[in-house]
Amino acid sequence: MVHSYGRNIERDGIEPEVQRRILDRLNKARRPEDIPELDDPKVPKEIRPRIIGKLRELGAFGFADLRQVAEIRGFNKEILDHLVFCFGQSHYGQWSMPYDTQMPDGTPYHVAHAAVLRTGRVLFLPESTTKTTMLWDPSDEVNPQFEFMINQPDEYLFCSGHAFLSDGRLLVAGGGGGGPSNVNRAWKFDPVPKTWEKTAGDMSHPRWYPTVVTLGDEHHVLVVGGAPGIGVSTIESYSEALDSFSLLTGADATRSFPQLYPGLHLLPSGEVFYSRTGFGSAGQGPGGGDPAPGTPYLKYTPPTTGEWVEIDNLMEYPDRVRGMSVILLDPCDPAIRVIIIGGTGLPGSETAEIINLSKISPTWEHPTIIPGGESRTNVNAVLLPDGTVFVCGGTSSTTPPCALYNPSTNVWSEMASVNYRKQYHSVAVLLPSGKVMATGGSNYGGGSSVIEIFSPPYLFKGPRPEITTVPGLVHHAQKFTLETPQAADIEKVVLVRPMAVTHQTDSEQRVVQLTFLRNGNSLDVSAPNGHHPHAVPRGYYMLFILNTDGVPSEGKFIHLH
Repeated sequence: MVHSYGRNIERDGIEPEVQRRILDRLNKARRPEDIPELDDPKVPKEIRPRIIGKLRELGAFGFADLRQVAEIRGFNKEILDHLVFCFGQSHYGQWSMPYDTQMPDGTPYHVAHAAVLRTGRVLFLPESTTKTTMLWDPSDEVNPQFEFMINQPDEYLFCSGHAFLSDGRLLVAGGGGGGPSNVNRAWKFDPVPKTWEKTAGDMSHPRWYPTVVTLGDEHHVLVVGGAPGIGVSTIESYSEALDSFSLLTGADATRSFPQLYPGLHLLPSGEVFYSRTGFGSAGQGPGGGDPAPGTPYLKYTPPTTGEWVEIDNLMEYPDRVRGMSVILLDPCDPAIRVIIIGGTGLPGSETAEIINLSKISPTWEHPTIIPGGESRTNVNAVLLPDGTVFVCGGTSSTTPPCALYNPSTNVWSEMASVNYRKQYHSVAVLLPSGKVMATGGSNYGGGSSVIEIFSPPYLFKGPRPEITTVPGLVHHAQKFTLETPQAADIEKVVLVRPMAVTHQTDSEQRVVQLTFLRNGNSLDVSAPNGHHPHAVPRGYYMLFILNTDGVPSEGKFIHLH
């Protein structure tokens, strides 16, 4: 006999996506231990063997509906509620699709670049079919809030590189459209007056698909790599004070990369690490052959001297083109690590690798399988305020599985599937709300111009703490006061560098945990140590507080000067 709650599953409000996840897990089970979610004191031990028995009875296709599960003897609403909890939003998160990115005439706007500005808005740069730059206000998830720039460069900014300057302006270098071009110019976008301004000096070389890296001192920014061929890949240093570029010199200041958009990260010690991610095909790069299949680092001496130093230890899959890399910083662990996600071909693109850069001889850990087990190229990786890494897209599936990596436990978890493919030209960024926006990949990558917004599991674990007062400006090593009604329950205070991403390349991401003391409804917080500005470069950050359940507040922008 079918239990009454079995007949009313739809009425009980179990979302179709949650039902699909439950059925998928049960249908893949071959042994009772293949359903670990039911290894719970509330669930009678005989239920799991009975589920396996029912599966064998049903044959090749297994359960087609949760009502069939409800028919199992001893299965009750409490067990069903437990399954719904295990496969619901508090474990998998949730995607929504509020609206598309569109031009004023309603035609699709194909996003290829996205940068989160200190005003809370997101700057979009399009694919090569238009020069129109656009601002999006993510605070309204019901009505699209797009603003198209009137004052903008008369130039295709597609294929450019970008990073934030110390005053919050975005430096955009090179570009030029859908193929190697002669663009040696650079532009700055100021998010407050919403204006573009050309730099006073041009770069020494045209750069198509370059990587831009903000440094920790001397107000310098590096522009690295890019086509067309300029022999070996050169580096230019941009000076904020002079508003101009200079080529780096030195016996080992140049290096060939086997791809465009080389994955680069500023280390707390001041070196710039190359992760072998990027865009293009491994092997012969635009500047010539790859001199060694290694992951070197650049020793930079301001203003114009550099030296590449090779690391002998090699990763297991050394050509992770179209993968994405993220730097992991942990104040409780002296290790400085970089995780490389996806890229290359099978085998390898279904895995992630981590390098520990804190050792005298940096070492690579064994690759781990990303949930879903699918090849991931043109993948997006986003650091969340709790220090976890959210991974979306990069697969050819119509509804690609997403994943979450916890560096503290070295554990991957499956997340809710995105609704559209996210591959070539797709972007994903962390918003001040603590959510993740993903879009793009539409014109060439089989994706969509729909904006999709992911609410991570931490947004379904209870009320969010609130920041009521925080200073707009702090200095390195300065103590400042943050007010919150939930001060007694706050476990972490973090700074998150806003993203500026394109083609799975972003040199900006970092989450930095701050020390603090509780004082009534206030937190006395210490800004990062000024003796190590490379760990936390000058600029604007989103400040989040997280409670003991790991639930973050909304982010407040703060200027670290």
